[in-house]
This record gives sequence, structure tokens and C-alpha cells, in this order.
Amino acid sequence: RCCQDPCITNFPAGEPRPQNLVPPAHATPGPVHLPGKEQILTRPMPHSLVAGGSTMKMEEYVEFHDSPKAAADDSQESRPLFPPMGIREEPWRGRSAPSAPEGRNVPPVVEFTAWDSPENPPHYYSTSHAQRYSSDWLRNLWSWPGSRTLYRIRFHLFVNIVWALVVWGMFNYIPAFATASKSFSTLPHSLTAGALSLLLVFRTNSAYERFWESRKLWGALVNLTRECARFGHTVLTGLDRDHYLVMVAAFPSMMLQHLQGKENAYRPDKGTFSEKQRAALAGLFGEADIKILWACRHRPFMLTKMMSGIVSKAFTDKEVLNKRFGGVNPCGTPEERFHAMVVQSQLTAERTHFEVLTKEFSAIYGACERITKSAVPASYSRHTSRFLSLWCFTLPLVLVKVEGLAVVPVMAIICWALFVIEEVGHAIEDPFNTHTMDAQWLQHGREDQLMIEASLMVLKLDVMERLPATDPRVLEETNTELLTSLDYHIGDFHSEWKRAAPVSEMRGASQPSENGHMGAHNLEAGIGGHLAYPDANNLNVVVSKE
Repeated sequence: RCCQDPCITNFPAGEPRPQNLVPPAHATPGPVHLPGKEQILTRPMPHSLVAGGSTMKMEEYVEFHDSPKAAADDSQESRPLFPPMGIREEPWRGRSAPSAPEGRNVPPVVEFTAWDSPENPPHYYSTSHAQRYSSDWLRNLWSWPGSRTLYRIRFHLFVNIVWALVVWGMFNYIPAFATASKSFSTLPHSLTAGALSLLLVFRTNSAYERFWESRKLWGALVNLTRECARFGHTVLTGLDRDHYLVMVAAFPSMMLQHLQGKENAYRPDKGTFSEKQRAALAGLFGEADIKILWACRHRPFMLTKMMSGIVSKAFTDKEVLNKRFGGVNPCGTPEERFHAMVVQSQLTAERTHFEVLTKEFSAIYGACERITKSAVPASYSRHTSRFLSLWCFTLPLVLVKVEGLAVVPVMAIICWALFVIEEVGHAIEDPFNTHTMDAQWLQHGREDQLMIEASLMVLKLDVMERLPATDPRVLEETNTELLTSLDYHIGDFHSEWKRAAPVSEMRGASQPSENGHMGAHNLEAGIGGHLAYPDANNLNVVVSKE
């Protein structure tokens, strides 16, 4: 009978019944006086069972007995005493909603427009954007000589231009060649042009699929890195937190270097890591870490094992656990047993989430290795290259009799268009790697640098950022150093926000307590007091503290 709502079943005839009658969220256990019912409190109900959201049945603690008037209405429809919480429309069905208490006990808000001003700019304006294609056709034509793709095909293009000039010379100065060239037909090139275009398109499309899949994997790595930073900041503490964040911040740079080749000309001193990778890894590793990474066979895999080791130590360290949860007694009072169950479920959920995150790291670098180690079939690329070279090499023979000397610029334009399409497929086939540039090109500052390298330092700073911590000592230390020896809680800002709330003077207003609960859990309300919450039908639910 405790699961039925006596307030609903015993309403006077002719009056509309209130729907979704929900007790205040901050109500605390104690005698609950309901009309038409006589209550006998069998034994006190622990506060933590209600405040912690326990699903323990109320009938274990409270018994209700029908009054004479209620016995006559037992045939009416019964409704749950505590229906699911949530936002509902018209909860009182025509009756006036409960009036809000006079006065507010929430922290004051700031005037946002006063902060958003040119004199007070934020730390950053907005996220950086990738360089988009410029619709300025004149600038595109003007920058044509400095094109990187043109630089890569320069030798192949030069050979075809020289060959077109040679064909024009033979056509004008060798009569036999001129006579023979007049019999050459353009039909073979017309018939094979479609096949050549299909080969180039398929080659470019297959390369773009690899490029786009790699970009999605790198985006997944960015999201995973930030999620690990968020969860590590929230769950871990002290040096365990900092060491775990170091591994997370170093993973993108280590994985990118693992996927790249050794022939990159822009690497300083022919070292293992590029300049941007070195900058992203600076100030992270200790001597013990770097010895392990330099001796292992697979650096990304080793980082995931080191992450798991740090998490395993943090979840089995008694000192760390006692600091987080205090003494846990699974065989004590009901409150202590409930606390032990909450701690156990929280530890299980946190450890499981850490393992899921580490598994996603392994899945990402495995998929990236598949792209790096599996190239487009060599036979397909070679056939396309041979077909294109032969088609362009014979094209001046059929054009010279029509174009004359103009065959040279015509061939330059045709060969440039076709060779660039082929080279674009080569360039985006392996987006994790860079193309080797010769020394003369590098002297002019022309690096074919991966765009994803620009995000390495951003990810490092995102992971190691200490905000929303509010301890000035921590923030001051991390202004110059990435690691901190000071412990802090990521939710300290929330405590400061609550402390800014004014103390309400009206009777029954609940204030935040030290443990984050409201209402009767606040010892400042006094022992023996009670809180009354009026509903739409002037039925007072009285909560007494014992």
C-alpha cells in the first residue's frame, strides 16, 4: 500500500485530482503526513538512502493505515506515490502551481556584455579554420609558377615539351617525316582518351578515399585525446593524474612519427622527429619514460600499455582510494553499507571507462597502420603511368600537321592538366607522410608539411590545461611548467559558485551543504527544525529531522 498515492485516491468527490504530484527534490526523510492516512513510523529512515537516490522500497520503513474515510475509496484508481521525476506540462491540471518562495538563494549572475568587450578579449577568439580554396582566379593564375604540384611534375612536363618542339622541327625540316605525319590519324587518341580518363579518375578517387579515412581517424584521435584529458582530470589525482596526462598528450606526436617514413628532408639533423613533433613532446617525459620508449619496438602500443599501468596503480593504491572516498565499511551500518556499494559501483564504472578509452587508442593506430602499410596496387599505378606517358608522347605526332609551332604550348597545357591529376592521387594517397623535397626547395621555405602536424601543439596544451581548477598556486605553477606537484579538485569552481549564493532568511529555504546536498542535510538549519512545502491543495508535506 505504500506504493499507492493516498493523496490521489482519497480526494473529495467532485474535485479534480492533481496529476504527477512530486515531492520536493530536497525533501529529507521523516514523518510524512498525508490526508486520509494514519502513519506509523516503524524505524528511522537513513538520510543517505533518500539523498543518494536509492531505490529501496519505502515500505521497509513506513507503514500506512487507512482512515475510515479512506476505506470507502479503495476502489478508486491507484497511482504511484513517487512518479518518475521530470519536466511535465500542467502538473496541477487547472489548479494553481506552487508559488515560488520570495527571495533567491542562487549565486548572482554577471553582465555578459560587460565581459564581451574589445578591452577584455578572451584567451582565444574562435577555433582555427582550414585554408579554403580562393575564388580569386587572378591570384590562382599568378601563383601558378609557385605550385607545389607543378614542381613535382616539372621533369615529366619538361620532357614532353621538348619532345613536342623536336616533332615540330622534324615536321618542318625533314620532308619524309612531314609526309608520314600527314597520314597519322587522331582516331586512336580519341578512342583511348575515355579509357585514360577513367584510369585517372579511379586512381584519384581511391587515393581520396584513403585521405578522407585518414582524416576521420585523426579527428577521432583528437576527440579521444580530449576525452581522456577530461576523464583523467576528473577521476585521477596527484601525480597519477599528471603522469597519465603526459601519456595522453604525447600520443598524437608519437603516433604520427610512427606512421611517417625516414626519408623526410625537413627533419632537423636527420633526427627521428620533426621540429613540430619535438616541440609537442618537450617538457613531458621523465628519464624513466624516455628509456622505455626508446627501447620498445612499437611506441604507440607502448604508450597504451603505460596508460593502463598508471590507471591500474591508481585504482589499487589504498592511500589514493582512502583520500578519494574515505573509510569504506561494507559490513557496518546501513548507511556505511550503502556508501560501500556506491564506491564499488563508481570504481567499476571508472575503471571500465578507462579501459574502453585505451582500447580506442589501439583501434585508431591500428587503422592508421593499415592505411600506411597498404598502398594502391603497384600494377594499377604503373599501368596508369605508362598509358599516360605513351598517350602524351604520341600526341604531338597527330597535332603538328594541324597546329604547327603551336603544338608546343598546346602540349604543355594538355600534359600539365593530365600529369597534375595523376600527381594529386600520389600526393593524397598517404596523408600521414610527407614528400621528400630537395635542398634547393627547402632553402626557399617550401615545406610540404602535413596539415595535421599543426594540431600537435594544440592537443598538448588542451590536455595539460588545468582549468577549471581555481587554486592560484596550481595555476601559477602551470604557467611556466606543464607538470604540477600540487593536488587539486576539478570541481573546486563549483564550490566557489555555491559559496557566492546569498543566505536566504525565509524559513524553510534550503542552503547548499558541504557535501553538496540540500535541505535538511544542512546542519546550519538547526536540529529539530522542520521544512514545509505547500502544494496546490494546501496539503503540507512535513519533513522533520531527528
